[in-house]
Amino acid sequence: MMPGQDWFHGLEFSGNPWPAITVFVVMAGLVVFVYLRRYHSHGTAKCGSLLVLRLLALALLLLMVTQPRLLLKPDKMPTLALIIDDSLSMGIRDVPRSSNGEVGEHVSRWEQVVGQLTRNNARTLHALADRFEPRIYFASEQANSAPSAIPEFPQVLAAHQPHGGESRLGAAVDYVIQQPNEATPQTVVLVSDGNSTHGDTLDTAVQVCQSAGVPLYLVGTGNPESFADVFLANATAPRRAYAGDMLAIEIPVYFQGKLETNVTLRLRDVANPDEILDEILDERRIEFPEQEPAKTVSLFVRPGSSGTKQYRVEAVPFPGEIHTANNQTTVEVEVINTPLRVLLAQNYPNFEYRYLKAALERDPTIELSTYLQQADPGYVEIDRSAISRFPLRYEDFLEYDVIIFGDIDPRLLARDAGSHLERFASEFGGGLVFIAGPRHLPKAYTGGVWQVLFPFQANTPITLTEATSNTPFQVMPTEAGMSDLTLQLGTRSEDNLETWANLPPLFWRQDIGIPKPATQVLAIAQSTSSMRATSLPIFLQQRLGAGNVRFHATDSTWRWRIRNGDVFFARYWTQTLRALSKTLRAGVERQAGISLDRRRYAPGEEVRVAVRFFDHRTIPESGKLPRVAVTDNDTYSQTIELRNSPEWPARFEAEMSALPAGSYRATLLEPTLQHVQPSVTFQVEALPGELDHPHLNERELKIAAEATGGKYLHVNRWSDLIDELPLPRATAESPPSVVDPWHRWPVLALFLALLTTEWYLLYRWGWL
Repeated sequence: MMPGQDWFHGLEFSGNPWPAITVFVVMAGLVVFVYLRRYHSHGTAKCGSLLVLRLLALALLLLMVTQPRLLLKPDKMPTLALIIDDSLSMGIRDVPRSSNGEVGEHVSRWEQVVGQLTRNNARTLHALADRFEPRIYFASEQANSAPSAIPEFPQVLAAHQPHGGESRLGAAVDYVIQQPNEATPQTVVLVSDGNSTHGDTLDTAVQVCQSAGVPLYLVGTGNPESFADVFLANATAPRRAYAGDMLAIEIPVYFQGKLETNVTLRLRDVANPDEILDEILDERRIEFPEQEPAKTVSLFVRPGSSGTKQYRVEAVPFPGEIHTANNQTTVEVEVINTPLRVLLAQNYPNFEYRYLKAALERDPTIELSTYLQQADPGYVEIDRSAISRFPLRYEDFLEYDVIIFGDIDPRLLARDAGSHLERFASEFGGGLVFIAGPRHLPKAYTGGVWQVLFPFQANTPITLTEATSNTPFQVMPTEAGMSDLTLQLGTRSEDNLETWANLPPLFWRQDIGIPKPATQVLAIAQSTSSMRATSLPIFLQQRLGAGNVRFHATDSTWRWRIRNGDVFFARYWTQTLRALSKTLRAGVERQAGISLDRRRYAPGEEVRVAVRFFDHRTIPESGKLPRVAVTDNDTYSQTIELRNSPEWPARFEAEMSALPAGSYRATLLEPTLQHVQPSVTFQVEALPGELDHPHLNERELKIAAEATGGKYLHVNRWSDLIDELPLPRATAESPPSVVDPWHRWPVLALFLALLTTEWYLLYRWGWL
C-alpha cells in the first residue's frame, strides 16, 4: 500500500448468524465443563491444550455453518487543492517591521510564498503529500493547474512570476471544486493577499465551499497593516471660468497607513508635457493627522487666455511609496471671454459707486448698466452706461446676469421690486450683491421678501446699529473665505492671506443680525489695533434657489485702491460678479445648458445626462424632444433622445449605459441654438487595478475561513498549516473485494486436523 492508504474491513453473512452463535456458546460451555471435570486431575497444561483444540474445532464449525464473507477494499488518498494567487499584487514588496518598529528588508509577497514552500527541501510540501493527494493551481485571472509532482514543483514555483492583471479568487475556488472529471477536494488551501479586483470575490468562494462541505484554509501574504499611500480622488472645478479670474480646483486627498512626511500637491497645465518647462501653477504642502484620513484641498490658477484648459494635479511621491499611479488627477475647464451683463444701482454717487462704476466700465468683458436715483434727468444722455429707471417688469431683470443693489431708497422703487429680485435669483439663477449703506439698506427694508433675500436674521422691522465710522478695521477672510475663489487676491494661494492683511483698512461697517444657518460668512472685521478677530461679519453669501446672494456690510471697499490702484479692488469685484453670474453655470450661449450627475464613471455604470433651457423661446415644441450626441476621441458615436422631466418643464433627461472606458463629450444636437451648442465632457474609467488596494485584506480572509470551518494563517506560519488541517477521511475508490473461503478444501482439512490432533493426544497420554 502507498503511504497514507488504509483498508476497509467488513463481514457479510449469508443468513442470520445468531442461532448458530447461540448453539456455539452453549456447546462451548458444555465442553469446558466436561473437560475440566474429567481431565483436570491430569494436569492443567494438558487439560488446557485439549480444551483449546476442541474449542477451535467448534469455532471453525460455526464459521462453516454461518459462512461469513470478508469484505476488503483499499481507499483513495484524500485530495487537497492548493491554490496560489499569482496576480500582480503578489509582486508588491512590503516593508516588514519588527517588534521594536525598525524597518526590515523589502521582500515581495511572491518571494515569501516561494521561500516558505521550498525551504528545507520542500519539507512542508512533502508533509502534505504524506497525508493527501495534492492538486496545485495558480490562480489570478483564472485557475490553471500546475505540475503536482512534489519533486518538480519547487523548481516550477521558483521559475514562475506573478503576472495576472486581475484577482478572481471566488472564480478560482469555484473552478477547483466544480472541476469536471475530478473528485471534490477534501480541503482547499488558498494562498493570497485577499484582494479580489474583478468578478467573483471571497464571498463567492465561501458560498461554493459551504455548498460542497469543504473547509477553506486561507494563507495571507503581505503586510496586514495598511502601509503609507496617498491617492487623489476626482478633482472638481467650475466647468467654465473667465480668463484672468482666479480658478479654484478642489481635490479630495486620501491617505492610508502612517505618513512620516508632509505631502506636496502641485498643479500643472497638461498642454505642456515637457517636465523641464512644465510650470508649477500652484503648490501646497499638507499633513495628515492620524485621526484625519482625508482632506479636500484647493489649488488656484489664473487662466490667461480663453479656450479649453486641462489641468493636472499631482501628489509628489514620498520615499517608499509603493503605488504612485493614483497620485494624479486631471480636470477640464472651459475659459471664456463672453461679456457679463451687470446692473449697478445706487441712490447717491458715493465713493463705492463711483470707483466701482469706473472699474467695471474699463473691463471689456463686462456690459455695464448703471442706475442712480438722484441723477439729473439729462444724465442718461451723457453717460453711456446709465439707464433712466430701475427695472419694472420681471422680464426686464432677465436682461442681466448680476445686479448690484446699493443704498437705494425703497420709496422710489416699484412695489413688487423685491419679489422680482427674489424670482431673478431663485428661478432665473441670477446673482445679487447687496451693499449696505448709512441711509437706507438694510434698515429701511422691513420684513416680507427682503427677509428672504438678506442672508441674516433680524427682527421686523429690521433694527440695526451702525458701528463707529472712525474705527479702522481689516477685512480678513474666514476659513470658508480662504476656499472661495472670489476672495483669492494673490497670484498664488500661499500669498492670499498676506495680501488681505496688507490691504488698506476700512472705516465704516453696518452691524447686522445673526447669519442664517445656511449662510457662509466669507470675511469678518478684524481690529487693526488688537488684531483680534471679532464675530462681526462683513461679507456673507447664501444660496437662493438657482442663484446666489452676496451681502456687503460695508460700502468702503474702494479704499483698497489706496497705494494699489484698481489691482485688488477690481480683481475682487470682477471675480465676485463672474462667480455669481449664471453665465458660468448655464454656458456661454445663455440659452441652454447640459449637465451630468458626475464627471467620472466605471464601465457599464449608468450615465445620467440632463439639458435645461434657460430661454423659454428655445424649449422644443410639444411632441419634439431634444437629442444629445455622445462621442469619444476616436470613432464612438451615439445619439440619445431625452424625455421631459416631471419636476421642471424646461428640463429634459436621459440615461446611458454600457459605455467602454474612454473620454467622451455629450453635445446638444437638437434643437439648434443661435450660439454654440452646449456640451460637457466626462470619462469612463477602468475598474480598479491590481495595485489600487495593495494591503493584505486580513479581515476578509479571516471571515471567509471561519465561515467555511477552516482557519486563517499568515504565510510566516506556513509550517503550522499541517497541524491545522483536518484529518484525512478515507474515500471509496472501487467496489469491495469479497473473500469466501468456506467452500475450499483447506478449511475442511484444518477442521479434521484439529480433531485428529486431539484424538492423538488422548491416545498418547492414555486417556482413552
